[in-house]
Amino acid sequence: MALANCDSDYWREMRLRMIFLNEVPPWEEATGGTPYVWLFTQFKFALNVADPGEAGQITTSPATYAGYGQATYNRGPAAWTFTGTGTANPKVANTQSIAWPEKTDAGSQAINAVSFAMIYSGTDYSVARDALAAPVDVDQFERPNLPSASFTVEAF
Repeated sequence: MALANCDSDYWREMRLRMIFLNEVPPWEEATGGTPYVWLFTQFKFALNVADPGEAGQITTSPATYAGYGQATYNRGPAAWTFTGTGTANPKVANTQSIAWPEKTDAGSQAINAVSFAMIYSGTDYSVARDALAAPVDVDQFERPNLPSASFTVEAF
């Protein structure tokens, strides 16, 4: 008996659909199972002053400006647009702006990475992080945000 290739286009698409769109995959529909991924309801997004690295959490090197807090964002088809069905490059993108609280102190702070996690019972389970190509400065009275369709996650 051969094992299925978990890096095939099909599996990459299914992982995105489960995590971001909260869709039940065909094998779970058949068994009526409830995998752990359905227990998560939202994502938390963090701004990081340094890349938290592969083992890092969203709380690794967080922004420290006055007023900073993590941003929450929903799961499901109203929150994410899926493209690339049946292709080698499926991806999802945010349908609404993801915004952080306004910076209330003077000066600026350089943001070098964005990370996000799934939330379950108050615990954050890190999903991914991305180092920015160039630092982004957050200045006083500025409210950092990722506009609609600007945060894209490709198949993994």
